[in-house]
Amino acid sequence: MARSEHVAAIGLDAEPDCRLPEGVLEQVARPHEALRARESKLASTVSWDRLLFSAKEATFKAWFPLTGLLLEFEQIAVSLDVRQHGFSALVADVDGSSFADCRRRFRGRWRVDHGIILVAVVVERRRHLGAPGEDGLVTVTS
Repeated sequence: MARSEHVAAIGLDAEPDCRLPEGVLEQVARPHEALRARESKLASTVSWDRLLFSAKEATFKAWFPLTGLLLEFEQIAVSLDVRQHGFSALVADVDGSSFADCRRRFRGRWRVDHGIILVAVVVERRRHLGAPGEDGLVTVTS
């Protein structure tokens, strides 16, 4: 998929474009994420709850190979971009620090094709891992 000298990690997820089972959204979404997605134009074009789930899954799949650390859904805050078919995700420090103190930003892209939600996050190897940039972030693009 990509040369290792250019890409540090890839997170991919594919889900059916249908609503999550009853009770799953409450386990996956932070209240502001659910409200924002529900109120957007997204709700009429894609199963936004499943997209939110898939974005968090793809973020985790990119995160874990870099850190070896597990995440809970509430440790990932996602903001969906309807116009660009993208999203940004902030990963809270695993020691319980607030999202304001995040050191990990991920950006991804999504699309819906033939009833399947496809999500991808690609972490570029632009800097040595473990040596974040001046802003404390590891550069992540899709």
